Amino acid sequence: MLRTLWLVLIFWKFNGGHLQYWDYDPIPLSNPELTPTPPNVTIGDTVTIRCLSRSGPLPVTYTLFHNMSVRGAETTSGRKRSATFTITISDLSSLGPYKCKTNNSLTSATYSNEFTFTQLELKSEDPGLSDCNEIPELTAVGDRVRMGDTVTMHCSSRNGLFPINYILFHKQTIKGIRMESTERNVSFNVTIVDHTHLGPYKCRANCSTYFVYSKAFNFALQGGATNRSAPPDVRIGMESASPWLVLCLRLLLFVNFVFLTLVIVMAWHRKGSWKVCGSHAG
Repeated sequence: MLRTLWLVLIFWKFNGGHLQYWDYDPIPLSNPELTPTPPNVTIGDTVTIRCLSRSGPLPVTYTLFHNMSVRGAETTSGRKRSATFTITISDLSSLGPYKCKTNNSLTSATYSNEFTFTQLELKSEDPGLSDCNEIPELTAVGDRVRMGDTVTMHCSSRNGLFPINYILFHKQTIKGIRMESTERNVSFNVTIVDHTHLGPYKCRANCSTYFVYSKAFNFALQGGATNRSAPPDVRIGMESASPWLVLCLRLLLFVNFVFLTLVIVMAWHRKGSWKVCGSHAG
């Protein structure tokens, strides 16, 4: 009984003989601190972002935004006050800006300041003078493929200093990223969907602040067609011809069709006339 009265007195106060609700006003969540590790990056790096709100009631839900897109959300448990997110810098747009949001059921949401990663200026030098030592080699298990095949490509740097960050490019698009601290050979899987996926592919090895590219690699389409030259096909020649020439050829075909149709109709008409004349003559 005394315990029940004690709980009532916590949330209520006595004033003029009347019990009134004692408003509970929790400490608001402080604006979260956004801490990147590391703040300076290169394309292909995997980094972490830590969000921390130092005051306010628990638990707290942290949401990480990249521009206006949600990159992750985490709700703390126990007495944990921070959340950590892992992201990969895949291109220049991945540099930022990033912002962290905190909220829970007791207080309104708060936001951190925006943060944008700084891209390190890598140096591309003679492989013999850089930390990579030599040009990486890009190979595949067979260079002849069919549409729909998934093939494995290997990128290796024999003498580069660890860690080495390998990035596979298809033209200007990143197809895969691998960071290696002990292995000199990494693998990437590539699916050949259409002719544009035949190549060219290149592998880039990032060693410290230097990078070098492999030679370009192109697949050949099994059956004779490759991405370097198209098979002799009339349709391909028509598509590559001038639009006016194609129009003239189509018009000429149409005129020939009309002319042949008229000749057949006239011949049939004359044959019918001869039959009528012969019957009258008989």
